[in-house]
Amino acid sequence: MVAIIALAVSSSTLTWQVLQFLLSSSRPKVYLGLGAVRGNQLASGRLGVARIDDLLTQGFDTPVATVRVHNRGRMAVSVTSWGIDFRGGMGLSNLGHSANDHSPLPHRLDPGAEAQWVLPLQDVHALLDGMRDLGRAPSQCRARIGLGTGKTQYGKWISVEEWSATGK
Repeated sequence: MVAIIALAVSSSTLTWQVLQFLLSSSRPKVYLGLGAVRGNQLASGRLGVARIDDLLTQGFDTPVATVRVHNRGRMAVSVTSWGIDFRGGMGLSNLGHSANDHSPLPHRLDPGAEAQWVLPLQDVHALLDGMRDLGRAPSQCRARIGLGTGKTQYGKWISVEEWSATGK
């Protein structure tokens, strides 16, 4: 009987220690979205929420793809790169857009903090057209960030047709 209680206590202690270890690290979550830029202003949202046509009627003039990262962990993490990947092996990243000046790379994300980078949607569509011309039309895309630890974190795969249709 004592052995069973000791086994239960040691199992629960080990489970708690593993859980604490996993929760004490940085846990970046990556999202791909759409938005539009007007001067130094950015309006953006998740897919299905942000509609480019609606933003353009409000005076925003440059449609953009957005890569947003949120650190849900207890430790800070450094983001060293970002981009959008497509099935078929191609990817796109642009570090020179003025809307990205607020989050230069490497960018430190404290616990609970988030950052966002943008890529002109016309560049994304140009890459998609080029891939189609090469016979490598991608079916899905996702956001990607590189971390200071050397790891890469990816967002969920999203249908390119659904995503690009929302953006037109």
